[in-house]
Amino acid sequence: MTHLEVPLDGVVYVLSGWSGQGSLYQALSVLEEPDAIERAWDEKTIRSRAGRILIEHIRTDLERWPQSVDEWLPHLPIASHSRTLISQIPHGRVDWRETSRRFGWPSRAYVTRLREREIADVTVSTLAWTVSALDRIVDQAKRAGALEQTVPALDVPLAAAREALTHTQVPEDEPRPDRHDLESLRTSGKPWSDVQPVTEKLVRSETDLAWFAVQLLAPDPEFRWRLYHLAVLGHVLMALRAEGATIRWQTPMGSGASGPNFVARMPDGTNVDVWFEASGSRKHYKHGESTYRRVMRPVLGSESAIGADLALFIPSRSHALLLECKFSSYGPYIARNGYHQAAGYALNDRDVWERIWSYVVGPQERVTAPSHVCASGGVGDIALGVTAVPWVPQLVASFLAGP
Repeated sequence: MTHLEVPLDGVVYVLSGWSGQGSLYQALSVLEEPDAIERAWDEKTIRSRAGRILIEHIRTDLERWPQSVDEWLPHLPIASHSRTLISQIPHGRVDWRETSRRFGWPSRAYVTRLREREIADVTVSTLAWTVSALDRIVDQAKRAGALEQTVPALDVPLAAAREALTHTQVPEDEPRPDRHDLESLRTSGKPWSDVQPVTEKLVRSETDLAWFAVQLLAPDPEFRWRLYHLAVLGHVLMALRAEGATIRWQTPMGSGASGPNFVARMPDGTNVDVWFEASGSRKHYKHGESTYRRVMRPVLGSESAIGADLALFIPSRSHALLLECKFSSYGPYIARNGYHQAAGYALNDRDVWERIWSYVVGPQERVTAPSHVCASGGVGDIALGVTAVPWVPQLVASFLAGP
């Protein structure tokens, strides 16, 4: 089987404008399984599977942690001090001898000695954040069935660290560690130097979406084709930028919000609406009932609308560019299934757009050159074609240059 490369620079371009994992999970979950009867992956499933992959990346580091609280105790910077209080009512540990000596009996006041533990230093505070983050990720993965309910390699060191934290005092608010905290762990000797790589990967997974997608998600087959859709989107946006567009992000992907996800304003003032999953476009532009819906209404359980994976619409010109992404090493799947879908989308919308270009976008390892045919039908012209990421800029430029 041919190894297919995801053009990850496109993924990185899209993620550069996002601030958290939520946007990535929404975008990946909105994509449907190829040729699946039922959509099985929702955002919760995406999140739990991503957590499982992250856990696999830190499992070896986590196994180096102390396996019992006794191994932790010599390394905990526990510090405490006592102070004496005079109070009108007894509370805490009362020093009865000193109380009687100073205030007689029955006593008018009480001498109380309180022992307080100081807040732990940065190493323990960082450990507390790390354990909390791991507990959350492991719990999500187990509840979603992505992990076995008992995983000794994870559960034993986590339980030991969790118990060790009860012997010290950490702040209630646990801010995400910064680079100074990570450096403190690295230079504090064992076991802190073993905590550092785990913490670093957790922090980076939350703060560097490009690293998270490229290093952790891309190797997983279930994520590769989803990331391919984002990669094509990224190259479409880059092509628009190359033509001088100013791009504004309108709505998050997968949130249920209607309307285009991006609007590209061209130098001449023309707006190009960019959709990620375009099934809601017909309703958004108030184009009425589709051909698909009129034909398939008697089919129980059929979707209310269909749409290409990506779409560019120029409402002022009544032009549409529809892109169906096919990430597979199986040529007949790209060609046959892609052609059927591209033709179906064009047929479905030919009554509302004066010009429709509907293309299959396949991996460059399988699509050796761009190709298209033109035909007339409905209101205006239809073009059906196939392309790959290297020729997306040329396709976008030609689409924008049309009358």
